[in-house]
Amino acid sequence: MIYALPSPQLIEIQGDDAVAFANAQFCNDVLALQVGAWQYNAWLNPQGRVHAFFALLRPRETRLVLILRGGDADEMAADLARYKFRSKVDIRTLSNWHAQGISGAQAVAHQADADLFSNASGAKKILHADDWFAIAQAGSEPRLLSLTAAQPEPFALASDDRTRDSNAWLLADICAGLPHLESATRDEFLPQALGLERLDTISFNKGCYPGQEVVARVHFKGGNKRQMHMIEFAAQPSPAAGTAIHAANDDSQPAGVLLQCASASSTKMLALAVLRQELADQPLHVAGAGAISLSIGVPLPKI
Repeated sequence: MIYALPSPQLIEIQGDDAVAFANAQFCNDVLALQVGAWQYNAWLNPQGRVHAFFALLRPRETRLVLILRGGDADEMAADLARYKFRSKVDIRTLSNWHAQGISGAQAVAHQADADLFSNASGAKKILHADDWFAIAQAGSEPRLLSLTAAQPEPFALASDDRTRDSNAWLLADICAGLPHLESATRDEFLPQALGLERLDTISFNKGCYPGQEVVARVHFKGGNKRQMHMIEFAAQPSPAAGTAIHAANDDSQPAGVLLQCASASSTKMLALAVLRQELADQPLHVAGAGAISLSIGVPLPKI
């Protein structure tokens, strides 16, 4: 099945120093990323909180492409440019690109290379041409995220179908435990709270990068008190990213924050949320969402 998705937020980092520049800024090991492969990666603030989460592609030796999972590409590109100094890099957004999701047997038939779908973590193979990229996404069935500078034919879909497609793809992301990080939740969470270690997003062997000391201390000594969960609740319309979750009988006691939501039925919502561990097994409710029930701790799949 083919899904028409919202316009992707893409950043290109290109030049002789592109890989060294990205390796100094981001928390995964970019130097180890081979040409033709991709990895999950993140940009942290000095306090170790996640400023941006993205797939990092290396289609050529001196070219990197970031597919942001939430956030604004123009804003992030401008932020990154402040750290260029004398690095030989060009940082720009790739605007007017289009995104499609392909799932099921059609995704496998599109490219018979089983390595694309064997594992979603670590460095994975990219399908690419000059103005086209495709990478596998985790899920209960094979999924391919395809990005192109040329408008593909299925974009003739009506706007209501586009909304349906976007919701269905987001629902699959939620079930796979793949977070989006919007402006309301940026700079709020350690990578461990977002489950990014589970996605092999963090290197603990590379050199320094922003927030590295904080993240390493939490990894080796513990201290993370929040964790991402998939939750289910009844509400319409969909609550926004950043909506608070409270203890059921005490609205003054914050228990967590919603990251993203999708409609699973006319009355049921599925979401990813970061919850305080000491309250994760207590009765909770989503603020302002009219939730009538909420089940916690739906297991996230191992990746």
